[in-house]
Amino acid sequence: MTSAIFGSSVAAGRSIRGFRDPHGEVIVDDGRVLRILTADGTAEWDAFRASPAYSRLEDRIIPTRVLPRRDWPQGVAVPTNGVVLEHQRVPVFTYASEWPFSTLKRAALLHLELVKALTVENLTLKDARPSNVQPVAGGFRLTDTSSIVRRPPGSIWLGLGQFCQTMLFPLLLDSLIGLPFQPWLRGRTEGFDVHLTRRLLGWKALQPRLFSVVFLQSVLGRLTDRMGMAGVTPPNAIGIDTRKLLALFDRLAALVDGLRPNSCPTAWRDYEGMLPYSEAETASKREAVAALWGGLPRQRVLVDIGANAGTYTTIAARYADVVVGIDEDASVVDQLARAAPENVLALVADVADPPPAQGWRSRERQSLLDRVSADAAMALAVIHHLCFRGGVPLVEVVDFLTSIAPISLIEFIDPEDESVRHLAAQYGVVRPDYTRQTFLDAVARRGRILGERKVSATRHMFLIGKNC
Repeated sequence: MTSAIFGSSVAAGRSIRGFRDPHGEVIVDDGRVLRILTADGTAEWDAFRASPAYSRLEDRIIPTRVLPRRDWPQGVAVPTNGVVLEHQRVPVFTYASEWPFSTLKRAALLHLELVKALTVENLTLKDARPSNVQPVAGGFRLTDTSSIVRRPPGSIWLGLGQFCQTMLFPLLLDSLIGLPFQPWLRGRTEGFDVHLTRRLLGWKALQPRLFSVVFLQSVLGRLTDRMGMAGVTPPNAIGIDTRKLLALFDRLAALVDGLRPNSCPTAWRDYEGMLPYSEAETASKREAVAALWGGLPRQRVLVDIGANAGTYTTIAARYADVVVGIDEDASVVDQLARAAPENVLALVADVADPPPAQGWRSRERQSLLDRVSADAAMALAVIHHLCFRGGVPLVEVVDFLTSIAPISLIEFIDPEDESVRHLAAQYGVVRPDYTRQTFLDAVARRGRILGERKVSATRHMFLIGKNC
């Protein structure tokens, strides 16, 4: 049996995850991440492995091994003189449009660290997409090993333009004018071009620290475009000295390191502090989360929907290898990303409108919900927001939350609760279907209640096992 992926036939249980690189493609074969290299790609990989940079950067690159020919997957055509690499699988593959400011900043700094170390050995990164590095336990790792190639003599960083458009410029715009980059990168994965960045920054593009990377780059880019239209061939190689190139990387790193997320207040930044919980109720909720997850075997991947700043996310992180905390507010997610334990992955996403499948034929990048393969899910104080603010019927919300994973910890807040009445009045919504009995009936059709904890008179948490 075969399935059509990118117009080609591949075996069932196998999917293509990367096909644009002329040096090879990436496939996922029964859960194993394999990179099929061409002869040219193999030569670049061998050059990197033979260089001192390989051992120096080992802890910055996803664990990778060369597969013996006997272990090559059946039915995969490996090019002549090519090889197959196997990468350690990332628990949840994510994209910059789902990252908070501090995560994109860390990715940018890692790119600069990598390219500086590679340049010393006459190597470079040929492209610089943010998702080429992934947050994993212990820090970021480069996953796109094919991006490491030998550097043409005298050339500048091959991926510099991509680095600016997808990392540096989004960080600058967020930090200097408060423009969130997540919606833009979701709609245009190539990022902000230098001309648009210059216009958005306005006079700030003339600041000394930005003059060369934004203003001058924009002016020279326009000049190069006009030379091309006039039939004049613009210069390709600038013969930059390696020491000057390393100094450029240091300046860029200093610029990125000095950027801070815009501090514009949001409705959700102090949300947990505004909740009408007494100290006893807050303590009761913390204890309930710990007790319910602590009574189960350790989870591999747990998803927390509506994580906010992570008060309960960090409790759940004691009982799971990886916790994916999802919230739509980039400001609070950034707080979570900076303060949470290493096994917490903080993502910016609205589950009522999650990141969709994108790329070539909408098959190149899976939707967020398809990329998150979870063993457990948690949704505390979320249902009433999806029903009253999002306009989603209660039965549909329960169906969604219980479909994420085999086990779900869900908090239901009664319609008499102050926060529910406030939402209903704020949005002018009347929902006769929003009752605890409707919730329990919906749960009964989709699973069974494994445990229950009362947080307050109007708030209850339910541990739900999904029907097979």
